[in-house]
Amino acid sequence: MKRDEIMPDTNKIFTDDQSDLLTEVLNRIVPANGDLPSAGDLGIAVFIESAVNANPALRRLFTEGLTQIVIAASQNGNDFSKLSDAAKDEVLKEVESNNATFFSTLVRQCYNGYYTNEGVLSTIGYEAISPEDYVYKPIDESLLAPQRERAPFWTKV
Repeated sequence: MKRDEIMPDTNKIFTDDQSDLLTEVLNRIVPANGDLPSAGDLGIAVFIESAVNANPALRRLFTEGLTQIVIAASQNGNDFSKLSDAAKDEVLKEVESNNATFFSTLVRQCYNGYYTNEGVLSTIGYEAISPEDYVYKPIDESLLAPQRERAPFWTKV
């Protein structure tokens, strides 16, 4: 899925190069595994860009973090996309050690987008229940009886 197809120009904050880099990075964080696609190929970069667009602090964090990835990759002699998988992992480890806040936010956003994707949920056998389909059932009060019969375990003041 191309970014231009689902994100209006007014919501784009990453350059095309940054978006391509983010896609490559996401493919290393969650690589393809059997029937499960990699996060970058699934289009999670668009999910992250939307989240980052809504938060100026995240915008700065991601812009600086992506720049650090470019710098670390160039110190390894190449563009990130042209590095071997092992070299990409080393670049990401370096960025993680130098900017843990960015990297942990990146991983969290990657997982948020990936594990809320309907295709991924379906592939792993999870069926999401819509709020309209969920019926709240009253609690079975008898389950509370053992607790109610216990002596208090706290000190009254």
